[in-house]
Amino acid sequence: MAFYCTRIKNIGICLMFLGLSTMLMHGTLRYYGQWLDEIGLIVLSFESLKQLDKRLKYIFLPPILGIYFMFTENFLVFFSTFATMQVIIVYKVYHKNKSAIQKIFSSLYVFFFSLAMIFWFIDQTFCKYIGDTQYHALWHISTCIAMFYGYLNFIIE
Repeated sequence: MAFYCTRIKNIGICLMFLGLSTMLMHGTLRYYGQWLDEIGLIVLSFESLKQLDKRLKYIFLPPILGIYFMFTENFLVFFSTFATMQVIIVYKVYHKNKSAIQKIFSSLYVFFFSLAMIFWFIDQTFCKYIGDTQYHALWHISTCIAMFYGYLNFIIE
């Protein structure tokens, strides 16, 4: 909600949608909740890319979502799309002119998001083999910390 009152208002809106869709998915464990959660992740990633590169147009979002909808049954298609967007975000963040504090925030963002992606991949791929280890909860915690540092970068520009 704090980002809603800044120049990254659209990211704030995406974060609110993602929070609601994640609650819906985890609260109902229904397929439509997973759909909304994954769409929220894709749209938030797209909005983050748009913030980093003003030349990116919204016209590209429908084809990305269309590919997602065509392959909703295949987790690796979603994971690949999402991970590719994250790699592009990291690349763009590192290649911007930044102050010393932004470099620290960027490094913390990359560290925590990389850690989160590892937790998420383990959770999604090896769920039936890992027992009681809560990798999905670790994904949420690490992602939250990563987003905090990443979006602080956008605010202090």
